[in-house]
Amino acid sequence: NEEKKVAIRLLKDQTTSSESSKEELERQGSIIGFEVSMKAVALTCHLIEHCCSGINGTSISALPLGISRRILHTHDFLCLLCHILVLAPWSCQDADSLGCRVNYQWHESGCWIAETDEKNWSPVTKTEGQVWLSIYQLLFSGLMGAVNYEIVGNSVRHQALLRLRPFLTETRIDVIPVLGQLRRFLEEYAMSEGVAANIVGRSAPTYSAAAVAQLCHVEDVAEIHDRIMQRYKGKWEATAEEFLSRIQSQEGCEAAQRAASRWADTFSEENVGALFGAQTMNIASGDADSFEHPLLRAPRCVVCGEVATKRCSRCKHEWYCRRQCQVEHWPRHKKAC
Repeated sequence: NEEKKVAIRLLKDQTTSSESSKEELERQGSIIGFEVSMKAVALTCHLIEHCCSGINGTSISALPLGISRRILHTHDFLCLLCHILVLAPWSCQDADSLGCRVNYQWHESGCWIAETDEKNWSPVTKTEGQVWLSIYQLLFSGLMGAVNYEIVGNSVRHQALLRLRPFLTETRIDVIPVLGQLRRFLEEYAMSEGVAANIVGRSAPTYSAAAVAQLCHVEDVAEIHDRIMQRYKGKWEATAEEFLSRIQSQEGCEAAQRAASRWADTFSEENVGALFGAQTMNIASGDADSFEHPLLRAPRCVVCGEVATKRCSRCKHEWYCRRQCQVEHWPRHKKAC
């Protein structure tokens, strides 16, 4: 597990002149797959927040109860989030140039920050904090009672929850104070499932309709997924071969280039700035508080992880904090640029 995380961290630095197009695509696919997965965790946490706020009556943007039921019964997100915390994909440990073991943590900008970077290092990453808060909300919001989701008497859920106890350190509780209540709950849950069940029961209102929903549950299900699966059943391999032949043809390459150009223009600084308002500063001024709107957070140097104010003038994709980092990264960036 640790070796896989280290390999993912090093993927961006593995560009070589001898790398084939297929190897480059596979490497980029691995990078994108990891980053998409991390963003999916964040989206999941926001989804859980909306479900729980609806149960508590604190939000008008409450989601239907059917979504809450799918989150807990169909996909068992509580166990899933517990396993994610144990795996901790946002952190890894690797040896530096001197052979010393150094901890790294993934930043939402896509770079990995070393623990030696005291300015940007955080005891709890944003993604980890979102997962902890989601588990807390699922346990104490009353959502489990609304959909009849039981943690008492279920050995799998019991073990998944108790595996979190070693991770509830004083450092994490200082950063996220509500985790103190979660730690107390888990300690009592370990000694007596009945006591823990009463704690959850006291924090959640009783829903008389829950028993009825357990017997008869009507739910809207999107048909598009089932239709696609039925339409291409047994035809996936042939469809993939046809798609591959299309994108490898001259016409397909030209179409891909046109599409890439349109996407690049759509998300250019000018267009995004027009949508979300003027930028808080001009990059050329050197102010470190640039790009503070929803789509463009403060960019970070691809080499050292510092806040970046310069980028490659040729491809305009990679960001750097100073010229020294750009010169150091150029041998690896040259081919992609």
